[in-house]
Amino acid sequence: MVNMARTPEQSFRHARQYVDSRKTTVSPISMRHALLTLKTVMPDCGLSDQELIDLVAEVAVARGRSVRFDAFLELNG
Repeated sequence: MVNMARTPEQSFRHARQYVDSRKTTVSPISMRHALLTLKTVMPDCGLSDQELIDLVAEVAVARGRSVRFDAFLELNG
């Protein structure tokens, strides 16, 4: 049985759902919060943290949202 959390399509779908769930457009989407949330939802995700952040940022920008790249500053700093 294939773990769906490992497929690119599943990762993209979860990233899109995360961005769409952020209703307020006033503040940027936090990559720190996105990473923590998506890793909880997809613990077996085949993407690295940076790849997951890049995917969420790409989806957010495509949807006209601003992005706050705060993941590594707050998680590693």
